[in-house]
Amino acid sequence: MFNNTLVWIGNGYHIYQPIDSIQRSEYMEDFQEFGKPDNGFLRFEIDSLSNGYADKSNHPSLESCLLSLPGSSNSKCIGNGLSVEESKVKILQVWDGQTLIKHLIGTFYANLESEKIKEDKRLESNYSRYNNQEPHEIPWIEKLLETPITDHRKLCLQHILIPYLVNIKGMPRSEVSLILEKWIKEYDKKQRMDFDYKHTIKSDLRTVKDHKPISIEFKKIS
Repeated sequence: MFNNTLVWIGNGYHIYQPIDSIQRSEYMEDFQEFGKPDNGFLRFEIDSLSNGYADKSNHPSLESCLLSLPGSSNSKCIGNGLSVEESKVKILQVWDGQTLIKHLIGTFYANLESEKIKEDKRLESNYSRYNNQEPHEIPWIEKLLETPITDHRKLCLQHILIPYLVNIKGMPRSEVSLILEKWIKEYDKKQRMDFDYKHTIKSDLRTVKDHKPISIEFKKIS
């Protein structure tokens, strides 16, 4: 018997891996600062189970997970010219019903923290580089930071303000967070937030990477 279930789906494998965890990472307090940790865990586990050989273009999410029924046929394989038998979903090994993988959630959390440290260093490097140069400014975004708006605030944070402050002006995460929380609170007086802005700011700071603010054409929303 095995510690996971392995299924052939006609053009690849599905692995069903039971783990020792009392709840999803998305509901654990330590994971709250990380955007969509459950999806991140799926991708982390794929790399772990495949020893890094998994398809890098595959980005699974909970929304896209499908269960392939043993004995059924993969229509995509049939469409690609394989026979019904070759396209059949087959169980190759079955979980023993007892063994649970331990410490995987802890390992995943350590990986997230490691990536966080790398990202912090990258932002600090950006800040140091830009701090020694003439400040970069985009006038219409600077105006947006001073302009009261009641619509599209969540979108502005993710696609305009955070990429601008982090990757154009090179500000450190802590300073960006303070600026944007002040911006949100000021205009919250005009219309109450319909989302958790603190969580949104933390999540967007985590995922901004090297993204730049969207086109100036979008400034019409202000």
